[in-house]
Amino acid sequence: MEGIVQAILEIEFAGESVNCKKLNGYENANYLIEVHGVKYILKTYHEHQELEQLIQSESSVLSTLQKPHSSKYPKPILLQNGLYCNKIRDGEIDYLYRILSFLDGKFLGETEHSIELFHSLGHFIAQMNRKLNSYKNYFYQARKFEWDIQYVELNK
Repeated sequence: MEGIVQAILEIEFAGESVNCKKLNGYENANYLIEVHGVKYILKTYHEHQELEQLIQSESSVLSTLQKPHSSKYPKPILLQNGLYCNKIRDGEIDYLYRILSFLDGKFLGETEHSIELFHSLGHFIAQMNRKLNSYKNYFYQARKFEWDIQYVELNK
């Protein structure tokens, strides 16, 4: 997989000096990359059915959250192909990748919990909910996610 990352970096940052560090990931491989002091997250995925549509939908949601301007959410970065997602092949395997802006901070589980922290989290979620209140995406509306409480029966 590391050869794929190098190939992606050459496509997206041709001739630039890039620092790259592998991060933990859930369903994909994530990398912290730094170019000219600016940090990004490179996300790589084994291609499978509907994945490109999911990535484009996630990019649409994140772009909506940027309006009017926000640095509270990762920002999708346009790639050299003019899209938020690209495909690359390694032998017989196709991968999809995208780049997001990097948000510095700590995970909730790594912080000391307090009433103020949870109040701030609630306020943040309410603001996000307001921004997405009128957002429509038919891909998300048709999809059933096992983590969505209305589809709890999927978690048998």
